[in-house]
Amino acid sequence: MGSDGLSINIFNIIDASQHPGRDGYVEPNVEDARNRKYVKVFGPNHIIMDTGWYQPNSFLGLHEMSVRWYTDSLVEYGAVIEYWKRDQAGNQTLSHKIDLHFMNDISDEFGNKAGVAYFHENMEYKIIIKSHPSVAHDEYVAVDYMSMLPVDKQKVLSPIVHAGVDGVPAIATERDFWISIQGDGSNYKYSYTYYFPEPIVSYFYPVATAWGGGDYYVAFHNWNADSITMWGVHRGGNNWSGSLTVTGRIVVYESVISL
Repeated sequence: MGSDGLSINIFNIIDASQHPGRDGYVEPNVEDARNRKYVKVFGPNHIIMDTGWYQPNSFLGLHEMSVRWYTDSLVEYGAVIEYWKRDQAGNQTLSHKIDLHFMNDISDEFGNKAGVAYFHENMEYKIIIKSHPSVAHDEYVAVDYMSMLPVDKQKVLSPIVHAGVDGVPAIATERDFWISIQGDGSNYKYSYTYYFPEPIVSYFYPVATAWGGGDYYVAFHNWNADSITMWGVHRGGNNWSGSLTVTGRIVVYESVISL
């Protein structure tokens, strides 16, 4: 979308290279980037992408937000997305922000979901993406694009102004995952923590399968708002080493962000 509120492509994709932040530089010839370029910064608290203000009613209602990005940092969170709004009187407010957890083969391939956001009438909005404060000064964070896909309001479990699951309006979604649990031969079970790519209100008990010829099973150990920890266990109690592939599905209730 441009600042006139018109979509520049059918998928409502906002390229970072068209909206570089004040601290970012456009790096060309990036082979797997959408337009062969992305916006890059080094170090913490730098503005990578800034859409500028969109005119009122440029987009309304529910949109599923996601960001395709890259980093060489190993910190838990590498980027921050900020949603700003401005009313008709000119008062601007930071409406919401989300810390993004980098996930290999997700963040840099399909993109992290950055919430399902509800945009209200007669408000101006802008979106800023920064490097996280915990990123080291010699580590980089780069953004390829952000997508905004409209969501059918009938999928919302409760109206935006009414309490839903755990007192928060929510959308039920399914999330498939494919992970690898590593063993070093010192034990018969090893753990892996899977981080959800989107904020979670609540979720059903997940289902997972260990691909080990029937010799292994998966035991869920702990879960909270942003992750779930599972064990890869040898049925016979034998110590094992190598890589155990686990696939599964989890039904989650995703909270709606009212901007």
